Order: sequence, then structure tokens, then C-alpha cells
Amino acid sequence: MKKIANKNITTDVILEDVISLVREAILSCYGVVGFLNLSKKKGKVEEGLDVNITPEKKINILARIIISKDIKITETIRSCQDVVIYRLKRIFPNYVTSVSIFAEEISSKN
Repeated sequence: MKKIANKNITTDVILEDVISLVREAILSCYGVVGFLNLSKKKGKVEEGLDVNITPEKKINILARIIISKDIKITETIRSCQDVVIYRLKRIFPNYVTSVSIFAEEISSKN
């Protein structure tokens, strides 16, 4: 993929690309099961992934993930952040300002 010049980047064009890229990057990390479902109101499920693009074309990511049992949460979060930042900066250099990831561990049902 090509790097995006400042004059070509628009919020509408890149939002879906950024969401897709972040989702793929996080799910490729070891130990990640999926995204946390935040609310289930009237049959609508809100996924735990928020992408915000400011008017200055800065990208802010907030993800809430689920990690499988017996995986070190801090290492998985760090790995997810590193992968997301690396992949986004390859395509959108100088636009990524923050990547925040929160995690919950799946507990066994005994």
C-alpha cells in the first residue's frame, strides 16, 4: 500500500480502511479471542473498537479486547499496540496519535 499524502487524506475515505486494518491487526495477535461487546440494546451489538479521526486528520484508537485464559495480559496488550501502530504508520505516517487497548481475560467455567 502507498503512503497517503496530506492533501489526499479525508475522514470519510480512511475511516473504514483504518477500522478494517486495526481489527485485522489486533485479531492477528497471540491470545486475542475477539472484541468485547459493549451493549446489546434492541438487537444491536456495539463492538469494542472505536476509531476517531480528528479534523486535523489525527487517528485515535480505543479497543476493548478479550484475551484467552492463561495468557499474560500486559504482554498481549503491548503486542497489540505495537502491531497496530506499525501497520497504521506504514500507510498513514504522522497521523497516529494514540492507541489505547483495554483487555479482559476469559475465565473458565468450572
